[in-house]
Amino acid sequence: MALETLRGLPPASAWHDAGRRAIPFGIVGYFVVNLFSYSGALPALQQSMPYLPGFPGAAGLFLAALALLIAYYHKEWIKGTLAAAICMVLPYLANFLWFRVARLPVRGGLLGIVTPTIIAALPLFVGLHALHRRLSKLTTEEYQLQLSADDYGAPRKKWEKAVYWAFVVAGIVIIFAIVFASR
Repeated sequence: MALETLRGLPPASAWHDAGRRAIPFGIVGYFVVNLFSYSGALPALQQSMPYLPGFPGAAGLFLAALALLIAYYHKEWIKGTLAAAICMVLPYLANFLWFRVARLPVRGGLLGIVTPTIIAALPLFVGLHALHRRLSKLTTEEYQLQLSADDYGAPRKKWEKAVYWAFVVAGIVIIFAIVFASR
């Protein structure tokens, strides 16, 4: 589907489509930021966990791509570029302050590692929702109704549903394998 079709969608469908389009950027962000960290271009946040910068990198690049796609949808490039810049920097900055400046220890395994990223990313995600709703000129109630009723991109054909559920099952199996392999 071409990017031009994003502008022809209703606001809720545009949000969901932008979210789907931003996911690959988040995946790339995880690996690229870790690569920069390994090469020394970014400071290591925690010496015992060299893969730590990937989490804020993934969140930052996902949210920045989402902000730029919303800017494209509304033709509001200045607001979208500013939001994308904030979304790129804030998750890494939150991790940097958490581990380097405050020198807080890592506790609780994976949850302790991703906590600063979650603390930074959730308000940014909600803020992007609010920006999109405001630029769409919708009330909160209208926007929530559109989001809950939207089925744009949902699998409709039998083979689409089979592939979807096959990937869901494969994902659950992989998650269980990772969790139990680390014990």
